Amino acid sequence: MRQKLYLAGIALATGLVGTTAATANVVLPAANCGLAATNNCLIFNDFTVYSLALLNYQAGLGTPQPGDPFYVSSTGTAIANALVVASGDANAINNQDVLPGKANNAYNSKTGVVTDTSGTGTGNFLMTAPQSAPFTGSTAAQSQTKVAGNPSLNGTLPLWSVQTSALQTYLNGGALDFFFNLNQENSGTSYLQSSQDALATLEIIFTNSATGKQATYYLNGDSCGGIPGSCVPGVQSSAQTSVNNVLQNSNDLWTYVHGAICVSSAGAVLSFGACDKTNPQDAGGTTVNQNLGANDAAFALYSQAVQSALDSNMYDIMSVDLRMAGEDNGFEQLFIEPGNAIINTVPEPASFALFGAGLGLVGWVFLRRRKAA
Repeated sequence: MRQKLYLAGIALATGLVGTTAATANVVLPAANCGLAATNNCLIFNDFTVYSLALLNYQAGLGTPQPGDPFYVSSTGTAIANALVVASGDANAINNQDVLPGKANNAYNSKTGVVTDTSGTGTGNFLMTAPQSAPFTGSTAAQSQTKVAGNPSLNGTLPLWSVQTSALQTYLNGGALDFFFNLNQENSGTSYLQSSQDALATLEIIFTNSATGKQATYYLNGDSCGGIPGSCVPGVQSSAQTSVNNVLQNSNDLWTYVHGAICVSSAGAVLSFGACDKTNPQDAGGTTVNQNLGANDAAFALYSQAVQSALDSNMYDIMSVDLRMAGEDNGFEQLFIEPGNAIINTVPEPASFALFGAGLGLVGWVFLRRRKAA
């Protein structure tokens, strides 16, 4: 009954908010962040992060499969018409079919990984060599980039950039939603809790190229525990001394990306990592796999602050700075699809009641801009 009600609500929501050909076939619930059974997301600094595997489980289903409410295919052919920031699939590298001359092509997340010094054979990813760059972006945005362990790269990273006016055209009135997939090996050695785990950080930089004015927003582990519903300090934020030099600042914290979580039958997160049956906290829990591989998006990312900056029309360039560590395979992907079918803004009261009845969703989380220069 729970599953049928949820799917009926999704069908209703899709009909209300509309769709476009480029829109991901998924409806994200209104943000109600935390770890209880009624919660559906966590806050990482300026971003709300949804685990698509957890949402699918809470809908009464298992690992996301085609036809499920939270299945988002990220094969190269599936996202060939998306706006792709990073990918290892040649079919998804070229953004010129989407925004010719107005966006960089995607970074190659497979060949862009370099071996780190941890001795485990894992790698790090920095945006040091784009696949190709028909749009150069803003030198003002690039001048703000830093690499803690390599000052010679400060201000020289060729970040992925897009003209904001072209991005708005691409979104076609929809929300700015990012999707990320995790493609780790389920074997081997890692300095992390599991070889399925990884570290990541994301910066979104808006630049007015005429005035130099900028606004920067973050997805990282710096503010874990700061507000209700935020990520968990020390569990979803990480300081790894061997790879902190990949970060913008050595005192920043990584977002710790878990390949698996332990979830109760009601959908509450019991612990991070696979269920440990010897741990009373995990009793009766089910392991939910978030390491879905190269073909399925694992996480959806949304920031109201980033959306507001885009909508303000104060900036003409949006740049993306993606960094990863602990990688043992590569081929992680980050792409943008318009959120016409994704609920991210407060609807009118009548619509809110309708959504509430259909989806059983409560609470809204609004994010504030962390820094504006």
